[in-house]
Amino acid sequence: PAVAGELGHERLAGPSGVETSLAVAKHTWGTDWKVVYVASNRNPVDALPAATIGDGPVVLTDGKSLNLGGVKPGKIVLLGGVGAVPQVIEDQAKASGAEVVRLAGADRNATAVSIAKQWVKVNGIPKNVYVTKNVGSGSPDAVAASVLRDGPILTFTSDASAAALPGVVSELKAGKVTALGGTAVVPDSVLNTAAGGKATARLAGANRYETAFTIAKYAKSQKSGSIVYLASGTALKDAMVAGAAKDGVILLSPANGEGVKAKADALGASKLMIIGGTGVMPDATVQAATTG
Repeated sequence: PAVAGELGHERLAGPSGVETSLAVAKHTWGTDWKVVYVASNRNPVDALPAATIGDGPVVLTDGKSLNLGGVKPGKIVLLGGVGAVPQVIEDQAKASGAEVVRLAGADRNATAVSIAKQWVKVNGIPKNVYVTKNVGSGSPDAVAASVLRDGPILTFTSDASAAALPGVVSELKAGKVTALGGTAVVPDSVLNTAAGGKATARLAGANRYETAFTIAKYAKSQKSGSIVYLASGTALKDAMVAGAAKDGVILLSPANGEGVKAKADALGASKLMIIGGTGVMPDATVQAATTG
């Protein structure tokens, strides 16, 4: 039974990253997907920028078979090159009768650019472009920001790749460039250069948990829904598809669950949706997160 003051919760999980992504997709999109975005389960980092498009769920593939949980979308968008989502998946997608598109670039940063252009096709000129550093296992700040709907996410890995940002920002015609994370992640120099004279902003906190909270508060202003999706702050993989949810924002939880309930309450959360199984979000973490 629910204890007074305890936050209700439900877990979205499956035996694998693929199954978890399907659970998240069906929770928020039901089974009526006009379009679905497919990323690699091995490294789903391309899922993050795709979630911001907002017109369909993001699911993961094991690279052997295309598992869409029995749903038949009209359009299937593959994220990344054949190294990420192999040709066999493309062949299966085409065989399903769906329209198939692949958004890819020479590397992850270039794939994010390709996804950003798709964002503009679907949503028009963005108010904002979000910039964050692409770390191998995915950026915790980008996980939290994948729920944002007023612009695409661009990434850079080094000073050399950051040099490409101003041209892309200019091409996207966004009015503003917002850094995700503190100056240790996105230096002011990178932000200002990327903006090329446009307005700049930064969404950051003292650590990844506080940054996620800052982003969630900002996201609340542009999304309806009072659900908070709670993901592990260290095992990010399962959370990379959660941004496609239509009805809430994302918080990251430390292993001890500390601070989560206060943040969720501040966001007016009606419920916590726990992303991933007990391997990534143990019951003890969830218990601490829901009771404070």
